[in-house]
Amino acid sequence: MRILFLETRELSYSSSSVFMNELKKAFLKLGDEVLHYIVKDINQSEEILEDILAMSHTLKFDFIFDINSILPLLYEDDKPYLDCFKVPFVDYIVDHPIHQAHVLDRKLDNFNVICLDSEHCDYIKTCYPNIRNTIAMPLAACTQTVEKISLQESDERKIDVLFPATFTPVSYFEDILKDKGKRYLDYAKECIDMIKSGEGFAVCDMRKRLLETDNQKHDILPDVSRYIDKYIREYLRQMTVEALLSVGISLDVVGARWEMYDGKYHNRLNIHEQTGYGNIAGFMQMSKAVLNVQPLFKNAPHDRIYNAMANGAVVITDYVTGLNVYEEGKDYLKYNFSDLKKDFERIKNIISDNNKIDNMRQSAYQKVMKNDTWEERCRKIKKIVKNLS
Repeated sequence: MRILFLETRELSYSSSSVFMNELKKAFLKLGDEVLHYIVKDINQSEEILEDILAMSHTLKFDFIFDINSILPLLYEDDKPYLDCFKVPFVDYIVDHPIHQAHVLDRKLDNFNVICLDSEHCDYIKTCYPNIRNTIAMPLAACTQTVEKISLQESDERKIDVLFPATFTPVSYFEDILKDKGKRYLDYAKECIDMIKSGEGFAVCDMRKRLLETDNQKHDILPDVSRYIDKYIREYLRQMTVEALLSVGISLDVVGARWEMYDGKYHNRLNIHEQTGYGNIAGFMQMSKAVLNVQPLFKNAPHDRIYNAMANGAVVITDYVTGLNVYEEGKDYLKYNFSDLKKDFERIKNIISDNNKIDNMRQSAYQKVMKNDTWEERCRKIKKIVKNLS
């Protein structure tokens, strides 16, 4: 296949650039041809975009690919720019679709979306009938720095538990929701209570509830939903960190704004300087375990899980489906929001046993390198594209 990568976004910590490079490397390994252009400002890149379009008349592409793209917003002579290529466009959305509403509603001839889990697929199919195909596929383990990894013994790893994530005070999103209407904050707190009690929760349910109870218009609903989403995510993240620290587990964090964390046990937190996504693997290779707090999707593992396993660290995560080949207690450790302190006491005892977690790390490493690399994802993308014509 001949594939055109048009990279138009740079996501947090340059993660999207790492994903694009991993995908390109994997496609090339599979024998495909990839032309990769980085277009950071589509409104100031008219010449290069026209050159790419002109080139497509002689170099026939099988599909165009981007991550969290803004290309659907671009027009060429009153026609969507992407329609001029007359090939499928595949947009890989690596967050919940509510954060891409301004792009997803654009009508293209052959607009296809890969999203992270099945709940995201349901959301897109419900809200955006203009999308031709929607497929669920989680992110994969970034192997650019782990191909020569030495799975050293746990006593050689200097970090007990690592949490690579961003910190934002819950109060920030609380104030935003108060400004939009206290009922939204009350609903967010109700959702948190549901999650803590073990009840299921999906953003699709949130959308339906808001439409029914508030007569909310579809065109402004995503703006409300995404702040509820962010509030819940941050609340659960900080609740989990506080519970873990409370049982005496040493926690290292790397990401933005952790110096603002003022929880009861903030003195137990080891804060590392913010760094790019591509450098996180190095921290994982120094860690016995990596903490994961799932965003508000439960049908696909966050990339922290696969990256931790590929870098030889034990995963500590809340509930998530999609870990089909991985066994709890053998390949990863699980905690529940309903009983955090008790679960972290149990986990503390497990991660203090180096022999036990070394076996766990080795088992997970073998499985992730077989099942959840970018090469495996590219094989699936190629099968998907063959059915789009």
